[in-house]
Amino acid sequence: MTRESIDLATAILTSLGGGSLIVLSISSWLGKVWAERVLAGEKHKFTSELEQIRAELQQARDRLGAELEKTVHVHRAQFGVEFRALRIVWTRLVRLRSCLGALYQRFQIVSENEDETVRRKRRIGEYCDALARYFWAVHNFSPFYSKQICEQLMSCLDIAQREEINARTFQENFRQESMAEGRQNFERLSEAVDKVSDMIRLRMESLSVR
Repeated sequence: MTRESIDLATAILTSLGGGSLIVLSISSWLGKVWAERVLAGEKHKFTSELEQIRAELQQARDRLGAELEKTVHVHRAQFGVEFRALRIVWTRLVRLRSCLGALYQRFQIVSENEDETVRRKRRIGEYCDALARYFWAVHNFSPFYSKQICEQLMSCLDIAQREEINARTFQENFRQESMAEGRQNFERLSEAVDKVSDMIRLRMESLSVR
């Protein structure tokens, strides 16, 4: 019922001589009815809007949940590939350092039945084999780890390749100069390997926190 209808009804009752008390009572009742209808209409409107908002929020939550699940899946796959690549490269780098150390250690446990020249040749062969395997791993897995780690691994490779030339010279012609250079290269490689270790550790920690 509109305000005009209420006013019209009030005017009619007044013209009929219903008295002020009747007019006020009827006006109050009609006003209450009008107010309830208005409130009911507003309530229905707000309820519809609230349901729409709830539906939109649910859709947004579903989308975010799907995106989060996809992100977690991709992250796990990435972590698995990167972890495997770094583990292989690290294993071969440690072996490379060990083989280089075996060439120039001052105190070694050796077999009395093995000639010094034969032993030196064998160890140089083991070092060259370790270098070849490390070279392959670094280049083969380079797309799967960070640029910073790759650069440090390449620094290790550079030191190891320079030592390969020195080691072959050492094999053909034993010289104290080659021995001294070899020990220096071993120290350089060891320092570079320690940096790789720190970088890999930090990388693994960052991946586990994300």
